[in-house]
Amino acid sequence: MTRNDNHEIRKWHTLAILSLLLLFGIILIFVSAKVEESSKFWGVFLRDIGFVFAPVAAIALLYDYFAEKRYSKYLANQVTDVIIQELGDKYYLGHKELLMIYPNRLKTHLSEFFNSANQRIDILTTNLKSLDLCKTTLVQKASNGIKVRVLTLNPTHGFLRSRYKELGFTEPKLFYNEMITALRHFVKEENNISSYKNNYKVKIHQSSPTLMLFRSDDKLILGFILRQGRASDFMHIEFNCSEKYDRPNYSQCFIEHFDTLWKEAEEVDSHNINKIEWKD
Repeated sequence: MTRNDNHEIRKWHTLAILSLLLLFGIILIFVSAKVEESSKFWGVFLRDIGFVFAPVAAIALLYDYFAEKRYSKYLANQVTDVIIQELGDKYYLGHKELLMIYPNRLKTHLSEFFNSANQRIDILTTNLKSLDLCKTTLVQKASNGIKVRVLTLNPTHGFLRSRYKELGFTEPKLFYNEMITALRHFVKEENNISSYKNNYKVKIHQSSPTLMLFRSDDKLILGFILRQGRASDFMHIEFNCSEKYDRPNYSQCFIEHFDTLWKEAEEVDSHNINKIEWKD
């Protein structure tokens, strides 16, 4: 049994005891009314005890159930802020920005991650195939007025000629076929967005890829291109990219990286996608 399990057991024991005290106080109040008919002293005595037990138990019960976790979190933040001031940047990243480390992309639950967005969704990836399951979520979000920007590598990029073997393809054109098919599927989703087409944009870029980026409002997940295989099979890191803190947010460089690529990229739609052809 872990320390958290012991804490939960003690918490529920405390709630049970307080509930019994509250019930005991209420019972005393009701009993005192009947006792007072035969003995005014004992009736008043029991009533006074009941009026002490019941409110105190009720307040303690409400605090223990609702306020304890919030107050504990407040204290933890206060203590952590003091530690941050003492340790400076060495601890700042670990507390304020770094949220989670995932063993692979599957564990990030990207559909849920994107579904939590209220303002924007940004995607930077080499191959859109791994995001097939997220298309419906992205279209729904765009239809609800949320900005969705999808940025992927041009399927004819020279990167394919060196990368295809690392991914298990026998020739680069097979890698191209997978990428262009996934890209077409994403571009076609524009037809499923009626009044908010400007919120859903797909672009291709020509820069050498180095990382994968997935943004949902102020949360950012990064994946990295490694020679061992597909980036989706390896570690992903989640950051808080909010600017509300009094120090520079180090994850902002990745946001700027995306914005720069986005400005330089070429928009792809159902009209010009057929111009993207593989050349041996």
